[in-house]
Amino acid sequence: MKELIGRITSILLLSVFSTAVFAVEPDDQEAAEQIPRAQNSGGLTGLIFTNSAYTLAKGKFEIGTGVLMERSRYPAFATLQMPINVTYGVSETIEIGFSGKSIYMDTVGEGFGDVEIKAKWRAFESVKSKSGGYLPAVAFGATIMLPTATATRLEEVSSWGGKVMLMVTSEGTDPGNRYVGTYLDAQYIMRDPGSTSAYSDSYWAVNLGLLLPYQDDNNFQIIGEVSFVGGNTSFSLGPSYNDIMKDYVGYTLGLRFASDTIRLTTGVQFVDKRTDGFKDTYRVLATASVEL
Repeated sequence: MKELIGRITSILLLSVFSTAVFAVEPDDQEAAEQIPRAQNSGGLTGLIFTNSAYTLAKGKFEIGTGVLMERSRYPAFATLQMPINVTYGVSETIEIGFSGKSIYMDTVGEGFGDVEIKAKWRAFESVKSKSGGYLPAVAFGATIMLPTATATRLEEVSSWGGKVMLMVTSEGTDPGNRYVGTYLDAQYIMRDPGSTSAYSDSYWAVNLGLLLPYQDDNNFQIIGEVSFVGGNTSFSLGPSYNDIMKDYVGYTLGLRFASDTIRLTTGVQFVDKRTDGFKDTYRVLATASVEL
């Protein structure tokens, strides 16, 4: 059942993403700016795990927290993570973020993860193409991981690291006047680069996302994501909320309520682990944030 859900989600996301970025009606592009947005689980504006090319409004703060729970049969472990995220809109095209998290794992104990300081710059706005549609918005981002962690044996071992990110986003209405948001988020992650540490690693992550409001006021939203992580050479937590595993594909379904000030998100991610002998698992996530 989980495999079937994953395949259906992948097909839907890939097909919609491949067509929708050029399907926005020019006259309705302004409507996309009225869609309430929210922090993702990593602390930048986005979906659940996916980053968006759009940013928080200038001069606004968004403060959020949440929980992510996972229980795995093999490797056998259970985890609970609780993040604290702060996002600030520096300008209409730039936002910065700060994130940290506490981690509990039944086989190891508890502690704090590395602190991350991140920034996003929307370099290209959504513009009209020669075909009459709109090309997607494009943003670039970077993250610095500071060696502040105390949660040993969970990759969070007080190591330096960083990420570089490319985000491509199309938000608007299609010719049938139905709103759709499509998202591509590509990341390259490094930890302890050049070190001989067992946790020194570099790998990549690609997230594809789909946003479908299902009420006229756009406050209630359906979220779908497919996440690909590859290139790991060591066991790791991976980008943001990913627990002990190597390469995997994650399929996420979620619901969000987003008003002008309050954002609530809940979701389930089915994880297809690509390491021989590892059992597939799932994660449950809930986040809440407020814009000031």
